[in-house]
Amino acid sequence: MLKIDNMSLAYGDNIVLNNINLALKKGESACLIGPSGSGKSSLLRAIAGFEQVRSGEVSIDGVRVSTTEFTVPPEQRKVGMLFQDLALFPHLTVQQNIAFGLAGLSKAEADEKIASLLELVGLSDFAGRYSHQLSGGQQQRVALARALAPEPDLLLLDEPFSSLDSELRQDLVADVFRILKEKNITTLMVTHDQVEAFSWADKLGVLIAGDLAQYGAPLSVYRAPSSKVVADFVGLGSFVQGKVLADNKLQTAVGTASYTEQSSASIGADLQVLIRPENIQINNGSSIRATVVERLFRGEDSLLTLELESGEKLLLSSANSESFSTGQSVGIELTSQAVVAFSTNNNA
Repeated sequence: MLKIDNMSLAYGDNIVLNNINLALKKGESACLIGPSGSGKSSLLRAIAGFEQVRSGEVSIDGVRVSTTEFTVPPEQRKVGMLFQDLALFPHLTVQQNIAFGLAGLSKAEADEKIASLLELVGLSDFAGRYSHQLSGGQQQRVALARALAPEPDLLLLDEPFSSLDSELRQDLVADVFRILKEKNITTLMVTHDQVEAFSWADKLGVLIAGDLAQYGAPLSVYRAPSSKVVADFVGLGSFVQGKVLADNKLQTAVGTASYTEQSSASIGADLQVLIRPENIQINNGSSIRATVVERLFRGEDSLLTLELESGEKLLLSSANSESFSTGQSVGIELTSQAVVAFSTNNNA
């Protein structure tokens, strides 16, 4: 459905996207995450046809829509967009806002389509209201209905839920992705919320400084980050030094573990070892000791920052049934004997 081949984008001499390769099948959902200024929104604009690519090409449903030689206008791409700024017309009712996206239909056909969309987004009783009479979540649903009205082949979402409170956002995101799956609409969303991305995406892309550093299944990106930069950005984790032993083993300050590494390393080499909070647990019978230097209460659990005797720090997720205080010494052990490690110069 969506295919991007070696696409680069620049604003003047400033290259904002560099050789992007990305593909989405019909009905799949992908999320893009990355630091601010990494090019996420620019990528959506290029796909939508608002920006001329510097190199490479974009294809939608097997048709090339952007190359260095031509750009198909946005209105001819069958691409819908949903932004943080919903751009609802304040002088139009909900029904009239949705109708704005419908062209070439008779009034009876348009009314039937609008009624169906309002039912889909749960706003059948709000057709005659104006945007200022709606809550933030209801406005988002109207914007979604308007984006779906022309039956786009592809829907692009640029942080449309970021202004909502967390509970409303969680419920709305679940409803939106349920609707998109029901309609079998291919979706690409930019978000800063990694939990949101991991929860709903079929594919996850990590953009770092204009490069698509990794793209694949969310679980694969989390468990097997392609670089230390990706590992540092995705999820929570800490790095400790490890020394390569025989048989793909590593010796670290938290014990011996097997490992996967992006390039071969000789015995005795130093590697940076990624330790996630779920990779370690408290075991006061362990000879490996750490000191609690910080406890962050998160409701369902607490995130502990532990300092090893080596001075290295780790994060550990702990149930609140256990009581820990700053300065307390605890025993720890690895829960997973398989870790990811990177060469000390692997920062790409």
